[in-house]
Amino acid sequence: MAVDPNTPTTLYAGTEDYGLYKSSDGGNAWNAMTGLANNDVLVLLVDPQNPSTVYAGCDNLFTPEHGSPVL
Repeated sequence: MAVDPNTPTTLYAGTEDYGLYKSSDGGNAWNAMTGLANNDVLVLLVDPQNPSTVYAGCDNLFTPEHGSPVL
């Protein structure tokens, strides 16, 4: 998980097999982020200088069963 340093109610959660999710209400509701569906998101980092940029480390972006990412 990662928290936006400027807006602590904005949360990001990386999942195994289901990609990246974002909550804008402190975790009450979650929405899938496009581009990383069907990937194992192992680590997240919100850029402290530009919180709209989130870095996600994944382990299977280029496997044949998942194809290339669309970001």
